[in-house]
Amino acid sequence: MKIVLASLAAIAIASPALAQSATEGSNQGFSASVGYSHWDADDGSLGAVTARGRYMFTNYVGGEVEASFGVKDESGYGYKLSIDNSFGGFAVLDAPVTERFDVFGRLGYATTSLDAEYFGYSGSADIDGVAYGVGANYFFTDSFGVRGDFTKYDGGDDIAGEADVFSISGVVRF
Repeated sequence: MKIVLASLAAIAIASPALAQSATEGSNQGFSASVGYSHWDADDGSLGAVTARGRYMFTNYVGGEVEASFGVKDESGYGYKLSIDNSFGGFAVLDAPVTERFDVFGRLGYATTSLDAEYFGYSGSADIDGVAYGVGANYFFTDSFGVRGDFTKYDGGDDIAGEADVFSISGVVRF
């Protein structure tokens, strides 16, 4: 009985170390993703195609850049609102849960250009500010997976607008 208890204790102690060594190194390096982002803003719901590049310096710390281009406008009686483009850079903290699943948080800065038309008059606005969010990656193979995330874009004090952005993307890890 003592041997069984000692064996179970050894397995319980070794399991987290084995899981940690299985994830070490697998998260480092470059990955790219492309997908759809749904922007829920004060003035409407917009859509964009979003491409991201990420480099993880360690298993836990990395950086990410993104570019989005509008594909879905919001329109109503006499108005039309659309995203021209959005660019951002983020610091990323990642927590590998398993070899194929990780969760992350990100904090950065983004600039977004919006176009608007109102009864024939047109204008544009640039919104610059802090952006922060959380998400998760799941890899079906060592290289291919999906990403889901939520990011809050804050327009800052200059503009009384912000956007909640939900994204789903395909990911390739190199």
